Amino acid sequence: MEVKGLHTLLCEVSDMDRSIAFYRDILGLTVTYQSSHWSSIQLGTTRLGLHPAFERTSEIRGGGWICGLETDDILSLRQALIEAQVSVGDFHDTPAGAIMDFHDPDGNRLQAIQPGKSKAELQA
Repeated sequence: MEVKGLHTLLCEVSDMDRSIAFYRDILGLTVTYQSSHWSSIQLGTTRLGLHPAFERTSEIRGGGWICGLETDDILSLRQALIEAQVSVGDFHDTPAGAIMDFHDPDGNRLQAIQPGKSKAELQA
């Protein structure tokens, strides 16, 4: 048995239409399938699956997952998020590039990275 790689990043959402609009219209991702019960969004070589909230149990849920997205123009993405009234965090540096934190309409954590850029370059 071998795990080949990531197939689907699943995200619970409270309003499918609102979430589709966010991922499609603000982030510019391609919706490949949409229904009220499941929607798929192309995310590079994998897919982002949107699903209505699952029934809650007493199971402990970590909430530690973050969807990390790559962009060639993090400043334009930041501006689009601000225009859509999405709260965005400050840029911070990593060895791979500058990262910005934000949330989708359900409060799911997202990050965007622009490889090869630094916070200082973006704020110049």
